[in-house]
Amino acid sequence: MKVTFYTDTRAFRARTLDSFLQQEAFNGLILGLTENVMVHPERYAPDVLRAAVENASGDLVLAALMTPPHNLILHAAQQDGLGEAQIALADALQSAGWQVPGVNGPAQLSGAFARLWAQRTGQTPALAMHERVYELRRVVPPPQPPSGCMRLAQEAEIEFLADWSQAFEVEAIGAARDWEDLLRRTRFRIEDGSLFVWENEGQPVSMTATTRPTRSGITIGLVYTPTAQRRRGYASALVAAVSQRMLDSGRQFCTLFTDLSNPTSNAIYQQIGYVPVGDFDEYRFPPAA
Repeated sequence: MKVTFYTDTRAFRARTLDSFLQQEAFNGLILGLTENVMVHPERYAPDVLRAAVENASGDLVLAALMTPPHNLILHAAQQDGLGEAQIALADALQSAGWQVPGVNGPAQLSGAFARLWAQRTGQTPALAMHERVYELRRVVPPPQPPSGCMRLAQEAEIEFLADWSQAFEVEAIGAARDWEDLLRRTRFRIEDGSLFVWENEGQPVSMTATTRPTRSGITIGLVYTPTAQRRRGYASALVAAVSQRMLDSGRQFCTLFTDLSNPTSNAIYQQIGYVPVGDFDEYRFPPAA
């Protein structure tokens, strides 16, 4: 197996794109992140990892992307030789001195790599989240809240929407980014026109964002409603409205990730037209004792 580390995102994209597009919705995480790094490299740390593993015939078997300090993301281009490819990737990562905080990818793939990495490093992998990838091609309108509407977030709202982003991350993963980083990312989203709120009586009561656009789709994420405003249908109405806006703009589909430990959100998204396409598992590697 041959492992190639790419310093140029365009070259990595050229090598992996055909494989990513075979299941564009399911592969939207690694594909959309590759596109983001290519278009906005200034928004990422300079030490982005881009790797492709090829067999003796030159066929792509495995691809990996990591934007430190975030997890390694894996993609299997084929099943033949996949175990050997993971070993080759682990060898190359260790030889190059890469620190891997965790791994995310299709459930079986990420689980196999987590076990392999643990054997080599002595770290004990912890399953951080069991996720499901959903795809929507037609919105089923949910019951609407008594009042309010979707609109783009505004510059004057950057700080409190960054607060909401911090609260979202604490709820979703038990920790939050550095405040200045959250503020910067919120500013980027507002500048890009990718952050939306549901406004009721002149005040935002829920938010969501679009992210990781691909050739035909885009991801909906960062769905958050403050505790006092929950159970009023704001998030459902907002996600449905933003999803419809994306379809109306020419996207063929929208995707989103859910935490399978939260049955409420999984049910809500299915009610507005999202259908499951596969599962991802995210593992974290705490430092070895």
